Amino acid sequence: MNDYEIVFNSERINFCRINEMFIDDYVTMINNPNVSRYISSNAMHVTYEEERDWIRSRIEENAHVFTMVDRETNRFIGNIEIMNIHNGMAEIGICITEDMQNNHYGREAMVAITNYGYEVMNLETIYLNVFDFNTRAIRCYQNAGYIIAGPGPEDHDIRMVHRR
Repeated sequence: MNDYEIVFNSERINFCRINEMFIDDYVTMINNPNVSRYISSNAMHVTYEEERDWIRSRIEENAHVFTMVDRETNRFIGNIEIMNIHNGMAEIGICITEDMQNNHYGREAMVAITNYGYEVMNLETIYLNVFDFNTRAIRCYQNAGYIIAGPGPEDHDIRMVHRR
């Protein structure tokens, strides 16, 4: 029996509401330099308490943040979020733990969350920002139907867009 609420799923992934049972997994993932270097240009170190507070704030806001769990093994994969929602547009952020990378979860997750954004949230456009040196992620996003739209908001960012 799982202690989390499954909101939707794809072939291999359960997308669950974030909750405190995954704090250790979240902290380990975020503090791994091989993961964090692709999500922030600043070195990251998140404490258990900081992550707990962030989770609680996201739950309170009823944010569209999901924990990804392998449907067969129940292993933590990572997080994915639809955020910055405005006028039918939203941004996606995804983070996959180092141990679960290179298993094609990224493409599957991006297709599933994009469909969720269109079908459940009625979005018209979904975008993301990715570092220009993260070629593996860029290829993943392209395989999920995203196209390069130009530079992103920060140095070394690329904006990618998916339209309905």
